[in-house]
Parts: sequence; structure tokens; C-alpha cells
Amino acid sequence: MRFPLNRLKKKACPMTFTYYTQSKLVFGPGAQNNLEQLLREQNATSILLVYSGDYVFDLGIHDVVEKAVAAIGAKLIENGDVVPNPRIDLVRDLIVKAHEADVDFVLAAGGASSFDTAKAVGVGLAYDGDVWDLFDGTAEPQSSIPVGVISTIPGSGSEVSDCAVLQQRQDKRALENRIVIPRFAIVNPEYSDTTPYRYQAAAVADLAVGFLEPYFTVKDHLESADRLLEGGLKAALLAGRRSA
Repeated sequence: MRFPLNRLKKKACPMTFTYYTQSKLVFGPGAQNNLEQLLREQNATSILLVYSGDYVFDLGIHDVVEKAVAAIGAKLIENGDVVPNPRIDLVRDLIVKAHEADVDFVLAAGGASSFDTAKAVGVGLAYDGDVWDLFDGTAEPQSSIPVGVISTIPGSGSEVSDCAVLQQRQDKRALENRIVIPRFAIVNPEYSDTTPYRYQAAAVADLAVGFLEPYFTVKDHLESADRLLEGGLKAALLAGRRSA
């Protein structure tokens, strides 16, 4: 069968982009056992660990971190005060302590709140002014101390994203810059097995919103992208029902 040439001409696509990510994703049971090698690759000598709650101890993550840090002869300082909707005050305090300890790598364990805190500390350590400047648009980040994450709950995608969200009183701001993408992300799906259902439900809702926001944007976008978003939303809702 032959078709007229004019039917074979493709409509010009207005989208142009360059895609690159410096993040290494290590996924699967036992993925945390790669931490020592990952830290060696980053030449880490002084590491700040941030997290919240006791789950890092209950899941054995804290032991893994301590052993990996000791094995490479690095120094470890830590803080477990991260809260949902992370606050700028904690980030400022951590930046001061990190400067005092000559921190050259920030490691976060948990979910988006811990990851966003670590990302903010990373760019804040490399910036001479107040870190909030980077979130309210006063300044653009030029560099960041390397960040790595250990994920315990799915949903936000912050472990591989270029975004960090912080809150100052009632003012919540997002910093979007490829500089904040973690150098590596460790994702052991077994960690989420014991997550309370309310947190799993919140993670599904977070993921669902992530699919819906670009779907309803007023900007021009490809129909094929819409179909992918629809499929992702259905998969997220199905996963939520299975975890109920």
C-alpha cells in the first residue's frame, strides 16, 4: 500500500530539551548494602545524617549508616528532628553545625521531608547568604554539597527530583534546580512493608497529585504524555487499594 507523501510528513514538535541526571538509583532488597561503596564514590569524609522518628533504628538503617561511615573512615554527625513540611529554622541550624564539622556530604533517610531538608542544607552550605534566599527567588543556587538519600516510603519522587520544598512560618516555597538532585538514591521496597497505612495512603495521594498537576496544566503538551499520566494515576490508585 502506498500513501501520498503529504500524509507521511510529521507535524513539527515545538518541544526541545536536553535531559541529564547525575543520580544513581540502587533499587531492590538489600540495596542499602551498597551504601559504603556509594559513599566512597563521593569521597565523603564528614557526613551529616538527617532523619525523623525511630524508623531508622527499627529498620536497621542507622546501623547500616554507622558501619558504612566507619568503614570509609569518615566522621558522622546526625539530627533526627525533621518534621513533615520541613521548616527553614532546622535547615539554618543544620547548616551552622555542618560548617563547624566541615561536612562534605549530606545523607537523608526517610521520605520527602528528610530529602528536602538534606537538599536545602546542601545548597545552603555552598551559599554565603541565608538559605531562604534560594527559595524566595532572591538568589539562584550555583552549587551544592553532594546529597544522597535512603528511601523508606514511596510517593513523592523526591529521591530523584530536582525540587525541594521548605516552609517559613506560613510561607511555603519550592526550589527547583538540577543542582539539588541527589547523587544517589537507595530504595529497598521492603522498608515500606511496615509503614502504617495512613502514611501509605498519604504517599499514594502525593503521587496521584504529581500525575494530576501536569495533566491539567494549561500549557501545550503532548497527548502521549497525557496517556502516560493517566496510566500512572491508575497504577497509583491500584497500589493504594492493594495496601489497604
